[in-house]
This record gives sequence, C-alpha cells and structure tokens, in this order.
Amino acid sequence: MLKKITIKAAIIMITLAIANTASAEMGIGLALSLNTKGEIGAGPRIFTSKKSKEVVASFGVNYNFTSKDFEPLVGLGYTLDNAFVGAEASYRLKQKDFNINGTIGVR
Repeated sequence: MLKKITIKAAIIMITLAIANTASAEMGIGLALSLNTKGEIGAGPRIFTSKKSKEVVASFGVNYNFTSKDFEPLVGLGYTLDNAFVGAEASYRLKQKDFNINGTIGVR
C-alpha cells in the first residue's frame, strides 16, 4: 500500500515539476545518493530555485537499489551550473527507518 502511494506521489511530483519549471522558479534534477546504511539510491529531485550558486531546499523520492525500497526525502543542497550537491533526510518505507543521505546529481 505504501509503495503504491509513494509511486503515485512521485509521478505527481514529477508531473508538477515539469509543468512548473517552464515558468516558475522551481528546478528539477536527477540524483545519486549514499545513505547512512551504505546503500546507494537514485531518483528525481525538485528544488526551490533554478538559479546557480544558491542554497536550495530539495525534496524527492529515491529508489534504494540494495533494499529495493522507496524512500521519500527532504533536504538542503547547493546548486552549481548544471549540477548540485546536498544532504537529505529520508525514510525507507519497507524497513521503516530514517537515514541521512549525501547526494550529487544533475539538474
């Protein structure tokens, strides 16, 4: 049940991000992250700004390859010209635990 809700939320988030980035200040990206359990995940991100060289809030969903689990997340990042770095807090749905992620990605 939670997996279906997470997938639907991710689809809605991506749809809204694509619709809003043409005119709004929000930015989108694709991230690769490493969590505190040593697991690698990847997924889409939405940022509070499209501008480069800014501190931004981010939110998104990761798919964790090791645990085969989805993890919604929120965090802070720093945008570069075509990339970003950040730190995010996530919650794995199957394991029901919190993690901190170090994140890099393209935007």
